[in-house]
Amino acid sequence: MLPILVTFGCLYAVRMLLTSWIDSIDISTQVKTQLKVDVLLFVIGGVSLGEYNVVMHQFPMGSGLKVILGMSVLGFFIASDPGLLREHRLAIELNESGKHIKMDETLYHLTKNLYDSPAYAL
Repeated sequence: MLPILVTFGCLYAVRMLLTSWIDSIDISTQVKTQLKVDVLLFVIGGVSLGEYNVVMHQFPMGSGLKVILGMSVLGFFIASDPGLLREHRLAIELNESGKHIKMDETLYHLTKNLYDSPAYAL
């Protein structure tokens, strides 16, 4: 249980350190960057936990891969919530300030991707 708590504690600490960096980048890429960072942190955490279990407890490699896959899926669904919250806050901020962002073909539609993801998971 302790390795899991340490892993999630480290993920939280690193995420808090990276939040100020995400706030400082261009508004049009903040949501996409936050989603990538959060998912990547969970993948790294999954690799760490899987590797720990293989080395310390002689788990089979297949069990380690299941941990990595589970953490990756968990990371995607957990990362979607702060991503949607950031998208909502940015929309309110832009609306209140009267600012606009330029729409281009690379705009990342988080809500559309979340709508499509359960279909892809099947």
